[in-house]
Amino acid sequence: MNIACITQVRDECDIIELFVRINSRVFDHIYIIDNNSADATPLILKKLQLEGYPITVTFDGDNTYNQDGLITKALYSVNSLGLYDYFMFLDADEFLDETKEDILAKLESFPAPLLPKAMWRSWVPIDVNYKDWSAPLYCVFRPLAKENHVTEKVIVDKFRAPYIKMAHGNHDCLNKDGQKLPSRYCGIRINHFPIRSVEQIVSKAVLGNYRQMIRVATKLEKNVEAELGPVRNFFQLKTIHTELRNSNFVVTKEDLRRWAVCYNTELPPTGKDQQIDSAIMTEHFGDKEQDHIKYADLSDVSLGASFDKQMDIMHGVIKKLIRKLQEFGVMKP
Repeated sequence: MNIACITQVRDECDIIELFVRINSRVFDHIYIIDNNSADATPLILKKLQLEGYPITVTFDGDNTYNQDGLITKALYSVNSLGLYDYFMFLDADEFLDETKEDILAKLESFPAPLLPKAMWRSWVPIDVNYKDWSAPLYCVFRPLAKENHVTEKVIVDKFRAPYIKMAHGNHDCLNKDGQKLPSRYCGIRINHFPIRSVEQIVSKAVLGNYRQMIRVATKLEKNVEAELGPVRNFFQLKTIHTELRNSNFVVTKEDLRRWAVCYNTELPPTGKDQQIDSAIMTEHFGDKEQDHIKYADLSDVSLGASFDKQMDIMHGVIKKLIRKLQEFGVMKP
């Protein structure tokens, strides 16, 4: 039996190489949608293809980050190949640490009426120098002893794939009428590394917050919030962005750890969470000798490139708005 992964990425140069190398141990193929990356993500993926990794990369220039629509379309397309029995939907900062055989055993024994879900296991940085380590996931991160917020991602089988729509974040599936399909945790865990370095979180928080404001302004989030409630990570990014401004963008090791511990919770990362001082365990992720970044020269997060891309996006939004104002006679051509 075969398992495919479908993912959408943008500006993930610091982690995309490990994403492919580690997750290819489980997946028969990884289908990656590059959503307008400004960094070296496309180049790294091209090098991994040349190494022989089973990945297919497509490009999408939609700046609204229409994840649910793109993933649903990709699911239909990949399922039509008739090559895969199950589909998982990971982000570039998510990793499996079980064997393919163990995962298939859990999926095959799962009760058919329900959709299976995998659960996040959150990992927290204990050092700000992510890029100084050749095996950063193993050396820099430790897991939470207990999740602050349970987050699950749905897994789809080939029989239901043609009849469902993916919800935002790939946390649920919807039927054609937009209703959530019943689902339950199946015992598979996804290791999640959302905050990795100062440069990465600065870029993610600042640009992500502005992207979200653009989406809200164009009402693209209206249906998402109606179906799933507020999108937690954008709430977090706004809070982190505010903290960055207040600290003049000075970030400490304690800041990174605190943000990571509180990431995806309903409450802002104030540092008052009781797990801040007790959650970090001694466990490591992956293999210290095997899980190395080979293309380190391409993995540095470029704030300049990211901000340049964002300015280009905002320029396009402004031009579109001006054209609309001219059409309605509010502004002269």
